[in-house]
Amino acid sequence: HQLGLVQKRLGNDEVARRHLDRALMLARQTGDMALAGKALLARAQLEREVGRHDESWKLYERARQHTERYALPALQLLPKVSVSTF
Repeated sequence: HQLGLVQKRLGNDEVARRHLDRALMLARQTGDMALAGKALLARAQLEREVGRHDESWKLYERARQHTERYALPALQLLPKVSVSTF
């Protein structure tokens, strides 16, 4: 997750995407649902920043559903995303 955030900040979008996807996969495999939620949210933000709004919207929705499903307090602060956000 952190490697993805660093790469995103450096402007290496494709590398960031791969790190975030890997973080999501590993988080799920190890049962770290909080990290999985953070990885989903980071991917959504990355896609929004590069103009991939449809993909971003889907990922924000997945992050919101993930938060509700696993009752993750830190991520429950994530507001429902509206079209006006884009």
